[in-house]
Amino acid sequence: MPEEEYNYKSILSQLSELSDKQLKRDYLNHLQWTEPIALMLPLVDDEAQALRVVRLALEVDLILGARLAGAVKSELQEQTISWIADLKIPEILKVELLGKTKSEAAIPFLERVLKSEERYVRAIVAYELWAKGEIDEEPETELLNEAGYYESCSERAALALAEIGGESAIALLIEVLRDERKPVRKTTVEALGKARGNESALVALIEALKDEDYEIRCLSANSLGEIRSKSAMEALIYALDDWDSYVRESAAAALGEIGGELAVEVLVHALCDPDSWVCRTVTEALVKFDSDKALAYLSQALQSEDANIRRNAAFAIKGIPEDLALADWLKALKDKDAGVRSQAVFGLAKIILSEGSQQHSETVFRLADSDRESICAAILEAFYDEDSEVRRRVSLVLGKIAGESVVPVLLEALHNKNSEVRGYAANLLAEIGSKQAKQPLIQALQDEEPWVRKNAASALGKVGDESVIPLLVQALGDEKPEVREGAAHGLASIGKDSTIPVLIRALKDENSQVREMIVSALRQISGELAETALIEILLQDKDYAVCDQAAYALGTIGGESAVAALRQALLKPSGGCAYDPVLETIVEALGAIGSESAIEAIFEPLPTNTCLDSFAARTLAVVGSLQLVPRLWQLQLKAEYTHFYQAIEEIQKRYQCYNPHL
Repeated sequence: MPEEEYNYKSILSQLSELSDKQLKRDYLNHLQWTEPIALMLPLVDDEAQALRVVRLALEVDLILGARLAGAVKSELQEQTISWIADLKIPEILKVELLGKTKSEAAIPFLERVLKSEERYVRAIVAYELWAKGEIDEEPETELLNEAGYYESCSERAALALAEIGGESAIALLIEVLRDERKPVRKTTVEALGKARGNESALVALIEALKDEDYEIRCLSANSLGEIRSKSAMEALIYALDDWDSYVRESAAAALGEIGGELAVEVLVHALCDPDSWVCRTVTEALVKFDSDKALAYLSQALQSEDANIRRNAAFAIKGIPEDLALADWLKALKDKDAGVRSQAVFGLAKIILSEGSQQHSETVFRLADSDRESICAAILEAFYDEDSEVRRRVSLVLGKIAGESVVPVLLEALHNKNSEVRGYAANLLAEIGSKQAKQPLIQALQDEEPWVRKNAASALGKVGDESVIPLLVQALGDEKPEVREGAAHGLASIGKDSTIPVLIRALKDENSQVREMIVSALRQISGELAETALIEILLQDKDYAVCDQAAYALGTIGGESAVAALRQALLKPSGGCAYDPVLETIVEALGAIGSESAIEAIFEPLPTNTCLDSFAARTLAVVGSLQLVPRLWQLQLKAEYTHFYQAIEEIQKRYQCYNPHL
């Protein structure tokens, strides 16, 4: 007998003997019992007992109660769903819970939400017309805010119908495809894509591929890719000729999901699409099919006279197993088109970096020594490519695969006439960590090109020692801000407390990027002095990016002083801290510190009914304990949107328990 079946039969046999307290404490409160109880409920002949279980579940937790409200016998669901619908809670939360029931008895309520008052729909439509400049009068703000809220409720209702499924839910979703509110139509298209195997949903999505709005057509193509039927494929083939490139791209990706010989044949012809992004999507789709066949198509495409086709083929070959793609990559590295050569650099690096990893064929690919040497030599030769993007990629790749053997080449490159090559050489010497590069890099600090001086200063922090600190301190006074930035990075790499006073003085630099790097340096060195300086920056700097770095740094190294400063910035933002991304970093920093006072600081301003709620909910979902769930429910019942609901679910799953009070 399966374990879940044994469990629900065990509960069923003793249900009438369990007190309310026992049932809640020993069974309902534990996630491991939720599914067995849901399996049991349709078998409970005593209606009063079945209703009792749902009523007690709602007392334990609303999410649990909603799940079980839809699990009782169908003749009881009208009553249990009415309990959810009659809750005095925000409308959007009610919609979430009704979706959780997966009961057709919830459809009438969701239909009322989807068919919002006409004045709300008119307000949204009027705002869109005003934004386009087609009407002069902006809709009244309060009405527009209400309309926006009910638009969000409608979107959630569409997703709830997708969770419920069945013909009645699908029929209502199809009707909603005519809604005047574009976000609602978009969500509805996504919802219909979840109705796999439903013919009505398929027909509706095919029809939506003709919608005048390209975004709706894109989403329809995506959803048809999920349905994966013959009719869907025929519609997607038609969509490959859409006038909008985004729709063609979505259709190509969807055909890649469906697969089959017909899809391959059609996609091969689409390689000639005039839009390069469509072609790239086509090639990625081809790679999802049989590797030998895909490689044959792509190898052929690499011989095309059209540079765009060759670029797209090179872009896609990265999805081919390494033992098949090596010869093509070496050939592509010599291509006359820089875009193809750029792709080849990363492709060859992938072969070396993934050597010995598990492949699609479930065999382990290993390079022969001669192949490895050929690859490294080819990439190193491309270090002097005439195209700057190729050189940039080579520098990135060599930093991951090169060893001491290339140091002589890089030392020579420090004197190349091309300043970009000199700069990359300095970077690479730092990546390799060659000590013999110290003196050449010191000389490079005098280079006429600021970018070379910047990279030399940064590199000296990795290959130098304390003796280079005075040189880097001197570079902090360079007239070019990028050089000062590199010097700060170098000092951070050396990581000596003695450099902190110099770095703190440099926080007065007028260039915000220099201040950002100095903040990063103080984070790496850490210590009490660094923390004090970072607090001052957080609360006083006017540049939001600098404040953001300071908040992150305090989350990494901070103690209670940092918590107090982060709390102050959260409650009374000043300078750059008023900018939303900084608030997000502040909340994440408090979560990273994770002390009781830090968690309290996150809770203090909530709920705000702003994006701060979502920042806080995401952080609390990760660091929150089960004991926080009741407080999160209190917030959720006051908040307009369902950010805290999602955090509650995450915490409950992590602890496998609903309510700490039980």
